[in-house]
Amino acid sequence: MYFHKLPAHANLKLILPHQNMSSLFSWIPNFLTLCNLLMGCLAIMCVVDVQIDPNNGSLSYNNLLDATVFVGLGMLFDFADGLAARLLNVHSKIGKELDSLADVVTFGVAPAFILFSLLSPAHADYSHWPWGNPQYVQCLAFAVALASAYRLAKFNVDDSQEYVFKGLPVPTNALLLCSLPWIVATADPSWSARLSNPYWLLFFICLSSWLPVSKLPFISLKTKGLGWAENKFRYMLLAGGIILFVLLQWLSIPLFIAWYAIISFLSEKSKPKEA
Repeated sequence: MYFHKLPAHANLKLILPHQNMSSLFSWIPNFLTLCNLLMGCLAIMCVVDVQIDPNNGSLSYNNLLDATVFVGLGMLFDFADGLAARLLNVHSKIGKELDSLADVVTFGVAPAFILFSLLSPAHADYSHWPWGNPQYVQCLAFAVALASAYRLAKFNVDDSQEYVFKGLPVPTNALLLCSLPWIVATADPSWSARLSNPYWLLFFICLSSWLPVSKLPFISLKTKGLGWAENKFRYMLLAGGIILFVLLQWLSIPLFIAWYAIISFLSEKSKPKEA
């Protein structure tokens, strides 16, 4: 049996079982991130497959509601991948980039498609619309996707947003937009009529395109402890959100975004000024 002499500079590594396990665990957060991306793709598929009611030519909302459910599941996977990364103490550049790419699809592109569908003539009332073809108006919905991509890119290069965000977080912005089909389907008919008004929908497009890229402060739910003093505004935010949802159901979501902005503003004002 012959043995070949290895060069002195050869770099040999002994791969131990625990190293294989560590490598395997490091992919758990990435797998959860890919599940988030899959939910975004399924949400878009639901919107593309939206049906028109043959009896009255109106939009069938079942597929839109299914799309919002997939976006909601994407939020759960988005939370789970960060939690898994912290529990397993695994962090990687590819995980950070992959997370942002998944968020663009699930919380930027999918909600933009939902708005695009709500702006279709099958839902929106263009009877008093004075500015030409409504199809051009529908395309404005994709401003949300562009704003979301820009917001996520800014977040990736800014290390100062661990406890206070600059601009509305993209998942929260998606929550606002995904509440609209539920308001139309379940709330008082007067709200359905309001949200069939293209001017109202354009307002939501402008709002959801501006908030993520604005410099408004929004507090993060990440915290160093559970004490009241350092978390009172977070507890107030959560308590207000629960009360609003119990009282108003899906109508509470736009109000919760306003409450979020108010609480975040008060939190910033309460901080001691630097000398």
